Amino acid sequence: MAIYSLDGVDLDDERQRWVLSEGSALATRGAPENVSIGIPGRFGVLPISPTVLKSSTVALKFTVFSWEDGRNGNRCKGGLNQLEFNLRALLGVLTVFGRPRQLGYTPQGNLLKVADVRLASSLEPTFHPEAEVAQLTAVFEVMSGLWRDPQPTVANLSDLSPLSGGNMPIPDAWLLLEPQGSRCSLTDTVSGSTFTFSGVMGAGERLLVDVGGYRAWKNPSSDWRVVSGSKVADAEISAGPGGFVLHPDPTGKLSVEAIGCTGYIRARRSY
Repeated sequence: MAIYSLDGVDLDDERQRWVLSEGSALATRGAPENVSIGIPGRFGVLPISPTVLKSSTVALKFTVFSWEDGRNGNRCKGGLNQLEFNLRALLGVLTVFGRPRQLGYTPQGNLLKVADVRLASSLEPTFHPEAEVAQLTAVFEVMSGLWRDPQPTVANLSDLSPLSGGNMPIPDAWLLLEPQGSRCSLTDTVSGSTFTFSGVMGAGERLLVDVGGYRAWKNPSSDWRVVSGSKVADAEISAGPGGFVLHPDPTGKLSVEAIGCTGYIRARRSY
């Protein structure tokens, strides 16, 4: 298996028409987005801490061979027509319009991590005539600056250990809450970010919240989807500056303080 995949397809070709080569980058993270505000007569800048990441880039380098199938020890002398055919096939894998791609990263023996990416460079092959091979570099932009679990995990508010192991903030969790009165709140114990609901729930309803989208519904179901008969509750929720963001502690553990409610969090760990 290749260390990288694109939309679930290994970027080391199954038929060995191309392989990831030396110089490919490891999974990079975005730099913190710092805001620098200076005031005349004051030393330095205001002490404003970063709260989000910029996008990052990952450079993947490929060597493309001139054989139709290199699995049987064939010499790389299939001719320039075959090399051109293989190049076009690789370009087709790398280039898609109208939607983001999902780049997967799997260090040997480790878990799959994914990021939404878009191609950020032109694709300009370098030709080596004597060997009948070509090389090219594809640069992808990791739009959020984060790598994530491919699938979300559900954890009880009272025990978020199933979500342990990440090392970056989670800005887009979903909540499924059972408020015990007209007001409930959650506080992330590391960052202090908060979420609050102030309203009245009907019998059998759960409060379903899309934190990243800042949407909420009084849902007559315990499903993680909005069902028929749900009522929009956007006006009854609030969050602190920057929204409700889950931050792991230095050991990768998450925890929240819940007041006036019980329930669950559904999220993908961030790296």
